[in-house]
Amino acid sequence: MSAIRAAESEQSKRAQFRFWRMTWNREWTTAYLFSFPVIAVLLGLVASPLISSLWMSLTDLKVAGEGRFIGLGNYIRLFKMTNPPYLQVLWQTLFYTVVGVGAKLVIGLITAVLINQNLPGKNVFRALLFVPWAVPMLIGALAWRWMFSDVNGVLSIGLMRLGIVNQYIYWFTDGNLAMFAVMLVMIWGGAPFFTMNFLAGMQAIPDELYEAAAIDGATGWQKLLNITLPGIRDVMTVTLLLSSIWTSSTLQYVYVLTNGGPAYRTEIFPTLSLHITLGARDLGLGAAAALASVPFLLVLIFLLTPRMLKEQI
Repeated sequence: MSAIRAAESEQSKRAQFRFWRMTWNREWTTAYLFSFPVIAVLLGLVASPLISSLWMSLTDLKVAGEGRFIGLGNYIRLFKMTNPPYLQVLWQTLFYTVVGVGAKLVIGLITAVLINQNLPGKNVFRALLFVPWAVPMLIGALAWRWMFSDVNGVLSIGLMRLGIVNQYIYWFTDGNLAMFAVMLVMIWGGAPFFTMNFLAGMQAIPDELYEAAAIDGATGWQKLLNITLPGIRDVMTVTLLLSSIWTSSTLQYVYVLTNGGPAYRTEIFPTLSLHITLGARDLGLGAAAALASVPFLLVLIFLLTPRMLKEQI
């Protein structure tokens, strides 16, 4: 009898194994079928151009010419570049990205907290706050370029009439002010993205948590630190990641406002790549300049991705 029971148990285990294997195969097959369109789009629109740019950066390809493989030659040329210096462009790109994203984070958090309160006129304030995000980037940059104009810009004229300054401020021709002026415009255009995401995350937090904290005598600052910030942690991580990638790879603001000047004081990798590609007609070196910031973005992605997936593991 024991032998029969052992055989029946073995058959039952084999049947369960076949069932789970079939179920697993069906689930993965269905998952792959539904994921195939997304995978195809990613391969076509992301992987293919990236691989093409990477290969181009390893050649000496020129406009209307045939490139030959030179390995890391373009990256070595880029590192030895003196006009503008590579390390200067690297520092300016990091400064532009880190400080700009940090400022957008702080402003977005403050404005989201204010809008999330039951304050009078908050709908009007919300509409005005989201205007920069709705305005096309090029139009916004052109408007700010006029406002920052040295002679007839409203900012210089307004400050002079208020008696704050006694002469025109050369926002985009002063090497000490140009980068901060460009970053101000970039923060103006990008902060609403943080506000929208943070506000959506805050509105998903149950009101019961705030009510319980109020009963326990928690202050507004304690509610922010112990309820709001932990509640939007995942949203904050994703927003930081996306904004860092967009900020470091977008050239419209710098190109329209200063074109990398004065004396390369606002040059970042995207504008450097554009100038090399269009000016020197050097596609290989231009591709290397465009990919120069990728390692830093990969470090950021590797640091933030485990945080994003922590709750799902």
